[in-house]
Amino acid sequence: MREDDGKRELAKTATGIVPLYSRSRVDRAGDAIRKGSSSVEDRLVLENWRGAHAHVINTFQATLRRRAKGTSAVVGQRLKRRPTIVDKLTRQPQMQLSRMHDIAGCRVIFDTVEQMLDFREEFNSSRAKHDRLTAHRDQFNYLHRPKPTGYRGIHDVYKYEAYQPSAAAWNGLRIEVQFRTRVQHAWATAVEIADLLTRSRGKFNQASQEYHDFFVACSEILARTKENSVSSWCGREDTDLLREFRRLNAATSLLRILRRSNERIPQIPSRIVGGGLNTILVYPFEDDGKLQGFGFRNMRVAIKRYEELERRYDGQADIVLVRAGDLKALKRVFQNYFTDATDFVRYVDAGVKKLQVQNVARSGRKIGSKAN
Repeated sequence: MREDDGKRELAKTATGIVPLYSRSRVDRAGDAIRKGSSSVEDRLVLENWRGAHAHVINTFQATLRRRAKGTSAVVGQRLKRRPTIVDKLTRQPQMQLSRMHDIAGCRVIFDTVEQMLDFREEFNSSRAKHDRLTAHRDQFNYLHRPKPTGYRGIHDVYKYEAYQPSAAAWNGLRIEVQFRTRVQHAWATAVEIADLLTRSRGKFNQASQEYHDFFVACSEILARTKENSVSSWCGREDTDLLREFRRLNAATSLLRILRRSNERIPQIPSRIVGGGLNTILVYPFEDDGKLQGFGFRNMRVAIKRYEELERRYDGQADIVLVRAGDLKALKRVFQNYFTDATDFVRYVDAGVKKLQVQNVARSGRKIGSKAN
């Protein structure tokens, strides 16, 4: 049931979109959307619930940027896309919309693992009022436990608690903060770029398992050669890893596809994101689709425009609402939308060469020991 008109009026305040519905109503809307039987009001509930998370994002990004000031860390933020929310509800039948923890998201990227761990520890040791829901189980530490896909990084989930009574309406909303190194981010970006490029050309077919394994192999190569660590194929010898990488690369041509994507990185005028504007990026799926960008100072206006674009493209474009300090930071944090796999290709090329040199050195030592 909708809340009273007084609370509805609060939705127009400068602090952001206020959640208008109870948690139980939000969950009922999520269930209906999952089953494909949603009403117009169910979809309005989803949009209000999603839009309300913009206030939480703004609070966290300000704190993260303040703590990152004077360092090489780069901070970005994004509001989860509606199609992605619907997809997650469909894939996870037990998921409650009111408890989905990554509708609001921030991302911090570091030069090294050590810098990432130090920043995260300091951030989580602060006297912030927000409750870290992952504090005890550390369940999203994909640095210690890489995903089977090869994904590495650390995610923390927080529950918003207002400092001021005027912001109490947002209490309990959740946000995910992703901590990644540049290497980990380059890998994750390349996966998303490959998805965008292959989906737009209709190539995601029977080769999907080899696509998957290609990125697992790359993750292992990068972990070993760039961060003195391991990923999901930690049991493989270097020679076997290189052999499998070459086979998968030949079968998928993914490195060539990503290398070619770097030759036509789209450009967006810096004025669109000047001064850290809320930015909508639109990547149409047709073959000649070009990246478009729209900048907004007001988050509510940006959300309204975002919803209009989603209705207009009707699933035929990847649309995301993001924010970063400037154009350079935006391109760094959201490289996938700029089809910029430059770092990934460079890291993989260097990693393969390093493993080859190490293998030659090992072979030489073995031959020498036999000769003696």
